[in-house]
Amino acid sequence: MTSASRASTTSAPTTPAPATPAPLTPAIWRVGICIGLALAFAAACALIFSLETAPATLHDRAHSLLPGTPGWLIAFECAFFLLPFLTAFVLLLQTRKRTLTATGSGIAFGLFGSFLLLSPFVFLSMFLMLGLSANQTTGRADPGVSHAFLAFLALIPISAWIVWCAILNGKSQWTLFTIAACTTVVYLLVGWGQLRMNEYRVGQKQQRAAEAFSVASMKTNYDAHRALALLSGCLIEYHAAHPNAGFPASLNALPSDLQLPHGVACDPSLAHPGAASGYAFTYTPQQGPSTHTFTDFRLLAMPLKKGLPRVDPMAVDSRGRIFIYTGWSDTHPESGFAPGLVETPNDLFTSQALSLRSEIRSFMEKNGGLPPASFSNLSWRPVDSATSDPDVLHVPPYELKYVPPAPNSTRYSLSALCQSYGDACMRSFFVGPDGETHQTSEPRPATAQDPPIPDCEKFAQTCRDIDWPVPQ
Repeated sequence: MTSASRASTTSAPTTPAPATPAPLTPAIWRVGICIGLALAFAAACALIFSLETAPATLHDRAHSLLPGTPGWLIAFECAFFLLPFLTAFVLLLQTRKRTLTATGSGIAFGLFGSFLLLSPFVFLSMFLMLGLSANQTTGRADPGVSHAFLAFLALIPISAWIVWCAILNGKSQWTLFTIAACTTVVYLLVGWGQLRMNEYRVGQKQQRAAEAFSVASMKTNYDAHRALALLSGCLIEYHAAHPNAGFPASLNALPSDLQLPHGVACDPSLAHPGAASGYAFTYTPQQGPSTHTFTDFRLLAMPLKKGLPRVDPMAVDSRGRIFIYTGWSDTHPESGFAPGLVETPNDLFTSQALSLRSEIRSFMEKNGGLPPASFSNLSWRPVDSATSDPDVLHVPPYELKYVPPAPNSTRYSLSALCQSYGDACMRSFFVGPDGETHQTSEPRPATAQDPPIPDCEKFAQTCRDIDWPVPQ
């Protein structure tokens, strides 16, 4: 070979062989997981937002005595789920290290694979919630719950896509992929149990606080009710002793030595500001149309603030029937709801006079129209009510007395005398031979000359004779 040919051979450039392009499949699946994670995050946010702002959730929260889940627990729960989610997302962005992306794929597989396994139970729970939230009038489901249900349904195919992409992206590093997936599942199992334990402890603590709050509210109501009953009893007793004097112009005008039958002193300071926690008392004497004396009164116990459970306004007049405006304390009432006047306690029901009258009538039907000779002939008898007198029963706070018929007669009578006047009861009753029930609010036995009970009590109806406006 000549020198020229050797030179040309030496200097001739060598054309490199074309490089084989790297497979793009792993990158495609990695990008698919990232897109799926972004869509899953958006769907999860939509689900949580829809549930938290749903009218049904807001209604339950407004009517619950519990303060709700504390902020620190909510933050802890969010961090619990965000930790594997963000870890997987960050690792999948490390494109130069296949070991890191495989680990991220394993975490994503464990997180969303666990969700797919639990999705049937979540579906049933949300479907049940959707049905319970339906409006009873229109039959339509709560819009917030409906949107949350749609977001949950969207999460299912998104999770399935993430799981599929994670398997294809991590198959080149099966060991790391499997370790990451198993670690994520163990993390979820252990952490979920700890979350439930924390929620249980918080719920127990809130429940105890709610019970203490409820007991305090009940005590507030009881103290105000007792003060109202004592003061109204003193007013009625004073008027019974001085019928021509009328009712006093103020509570302070009551005699200082006035006492109720069982020895409790009449103390006007019970109505002074701060005497009854949470309530203020207002005494309003009512003047007759043709006289200068006060023929009636209105005594109102008004809560100082609204929102305490069962702390409602209470009112009483000379009839001795204490009424409570039930439902007034509810700060989030149902649409169309109005507080109702309810007699508390219902002295007629408490006295058992009507039950005893029904039992005597039943006895007469079975014995040819003859009434019993005494209470001992009746099968109906409250526990521990018997006394040494067969015609007397002790049913606290009442004493029931039976007057058997005279010989060759079927006309009997019975009475129910209040034994704790101005405290546990305000009225006494008398059932005459004609079957009519009479009442008195004065501290004495009722007689046939006293007025009959109102028709609303005879027929278990709302008492229309109490026309008191609802306090604001």
